[in-house]
Amino acid sequence: MARDQRRSGGRWLVGAAALTLVLATGCAGSAGSPSGAAPTGTVPASPAVERAAAEVSKGMDPAGFTFPMPTDPVPRRQARVAIISVGQNNPAGVTQTTVATEAAGAMGWEMTVFDSAGDAVKAQNFIVQATESGFDAIIIQSYDVTNFQGAVEAALDRGVTIGCISACTASGVLKDRVIDTGIDFAAQGRLMGANILASKGEQANVIGVSDKEFPGVDQRVAAAKQYLSENCPGCPWQDESIVIADILDPGPPFWTAMLSSNPQGSGPNTVLQGMGDAVAPAMAQTAVQAGRTDITIQSFEGYPQGIALLRSGGYPYETTTAGSFGFQAWAVVDLIARKLAGQPLWQGADKLGSPLIKAENLDRFPEPSLFVPPAQADFRERFTALWTAAA
Repeated sequence: MARDQRRSGGRWLVGAAALTLVLATGCAGSAGSPSGAAPTGTVPASPAVERAAAEVSKGMDPAGFTFPMPTDPVPRRQARVAIISVGQNNPAGVTQTTVATEAAGAMGWEMTVFDSAGDAVKAQNFIVQATESGFDAIIIQSYDVTNFQGAVEAALDRGVTIGCISACTASGVLKDRVIDTGIDFAAQGRLMGANILASKGEQANVIGVSDKEFPGVDQRVAAAKQYLSENCPGCPWQDESIVIADILDPGPPFWTAMLSSNPQGSGPNTVLQGMGDAVAPAMAQTAVQAGRTDITIQSFEGYPQGIALLRSGGYPYETTTAGSFGFQAWAVVDLIARKLAGQPLWQGADKLGSPLIKAENLDRFPEPSLFVPPAQADFRERFTALWTAAA
């Protein structure tokens, strides 16, 4: 079912969300275990399913991830910083604004939050306003810079430092001029693909929902699809595209239409929702109301709405991923400070790892959308120890 590519005044990456599953099924209808071994009396899992299960087991361990950190000090200095919220009417905007103001406040900066309400035209106007008003730096949430490339280039040309939370240069545009932080979308997508194969086995039949206006969303869905094409060539995959307006109404309508056009028993057994927890929890609730728990939902970002469904059980919402928005916010503040001070920038904050979260490992993630590796739980203290008094 093809969806039209309507413009909606911009797209936000919610923070990310959708793909991963409970390790349950082997191939050819057999039930598998997290290690890929089949119970006695069932058909053994194929080597591809066993490999996928091993990848998923590793990807569920929060201790197996490490984030890059700077080691050199950077001086604190006064700065006026504009924070362009993706929208205070959605989980991504609220979470990212909270952590960005926390980090900028710790640096001692003067902050102004501009709420774009999910509208890229408003975000563009706020960038222009901040540039004309003499702000030293701008922090953009979630939007890809391709939504307002001209305004960003004009700000950069005027000497404004621009940094991002949640990958604003996933498209590659202005990547050499804009400071970015975010998830490694390709790696995240491949891990999600492994999770689908480990969960459904070679009976996996997937609907992949993407958003072409957000490169990061598109990249992770495409990476999951590629993983399955390499490891389960016979697993059907159905592509779907939506835009931000499609997720705002109850249902949402694209999902009720999708359920109608894919009646129970018709084939698809899981949906990968690339836009994540901005919409996946609502989809799961609608599915239960419609008596359709046959198509499970995989998501991203680990926002509270999705985590609540994992905790409660009874919903076809099976997996999400850990977000790292707190670390991203503190990293982008640190990097902007280094740019303002003329210091070299450390690398890797735009390729952060993203563990899988399921009901069985949920207790290992106290704040799923604010994940940081356990060994780096004191990252705030580590950053502030490097933020020295102004020279």
